[in-house]
Amino acid sequence: MQTAITTDLDLANQISKSIGKAYKEAVEFNKVHPSFALVRFRNILEEICGMVASVEGVVLVKAPLIDQIDALCEAGAIPFGLKDRLHKMRSMCNAGAHYRRVAGDGAANEDLQQHHAYLVENAAHVRSLILFVFEYLYNRAHGRDSKLAYRVVTIETQEWKEVLYAATVEADPEMQYRAGLWCEAEIERRVRSNKYLIVSEEFAAQQVLLERMAATFFRAAFEFFPNVDASYRYASFVNRGVIDGDKANEALELIEAAANSGHGEACQLFGGILYDDDADYEKALRYFLLAEQNNDSRAYFCLWSYYSQGKACNPQIEKALEYLNKGVALDCRDSLYALGREYYEGEYMPKNMEKARDLLQRAADLGNAQALGFKKIYVDIGINNFINDLQQSALQLLAQYPVAPKAIDRPVETYDPCPCSSGKKFKFCCMRKKRVESKVPKLRYL
Repeated sequence: MQTAITTDLDLANQISKSIGKAYKEAVEFNKVHPSFALVRFRNILEEICGMVASVEGVVLVKAPLIDQIDALCEAGAIPFGLKDRLHKMRSMCNAGAHYRRVAGDGAANEDLQQHHAYLVENAAHVRSLILFVFEYLYNRAHGRDSKLAYRVVTIETQEWKEVLYAATVEADPEMQYRAGLWCEAEIERRVRSNKYLIVSEEFAAQQVLLERMAATFFRAAFEFFPNVDASYRYASFVNRGVIDGDKANEALELIEAAANSGHGEACQLFGGILYDDDADYEKALRYFLLAEQNNDSRAYFCLWSYYSQGKACNPQIEKALEYLNKGVALDCRDSLYALGREYYEGEYMPKNMEKARDLLQRAADLGNAQALGFKKIYVDIGINNFINDLQQSALQLLAQYPVAPKAIDRPVETYDPCPCSSGKKFKFCCMRKKRVESKVPKLRYL
């Protein structure tokens, strides 16, 4: 007997228990922590591809998600319409990766709010697409072709208080993990809502407290029960110097372990550490390629840097540009920024200001503050015009303030009031001191 489907959560559980759990987490955080929700939706997409391949007898090699979807379509396992929806989901989910870097990139308050709204919209759109896929898989498994009737649920944000309380008083690893995610969501919300260029000491202290709480919850989560993402998130806080400074070596081991388990973001982070800090270029390359296989879109930017900078090997620009264009196709904001600069500077390709402007704007829309600043200063205004405007603004600002009259210096007379404000005459104060000092023999330095 089939279980009744009354909500979208019931439908997700019908596909598989692991998909149902991941879908519920994505729904819980789709408004407060949309970057995490998009990553969870992408995890569901990966599992769906594996399920379809298993049912249809298609062998999928370890490859980026884009290649797996194409392989399923070429093998006749999925129709073209479903392929297009899967690719649309994959592209929109990529926007959620690496969102935690945005606040550290110097992005303005308005840019953070705009990007958060963009991610929330993406999460809502991906949710509707994934429900279509769920219905397709359910009907196909049960030989049906009619539309399912169910209610799309909303998980209220008020639940976070209950989560934090339960995580504090109960030894529940799943609750500990969710509590850490809620702390991360609150950190991001406070950064977006802050209206001041210079934050107060109280604001900064509360942010540090929330970061330490998040790290503590994540550590508790993976200590109770293996959780690769929780261990990686805890290690990331330690790596940034937020908590447990004496555990830096342990954190590096956790990042490496997460990378070896196939955590895409951990792969590119550990590869970056090997590349920048240890100069272990051969090993760094292996992890960049592993990040690519595990659908981390920023891996292509790392590979572009690897083959173009000339640190790890002689520059191989053609190969580097190939990786860079793959990153652009996946909407990696760092790849978009790098290619936009290349079109502006014209070092490896003909200059094209229109393409540069478009790529830089796309990178800025995805939260890259460097791209936004570069576009405004160099492309939109022009660096010379920017400097001239800056000088004119400074001159106009200075013109608003009257210039103080210049004091006329003259020697202090013998019976003038002493300049040291002692109330005595100069002759009986500092004039006498100067005479005494002049009689002290001065040392000569060799």
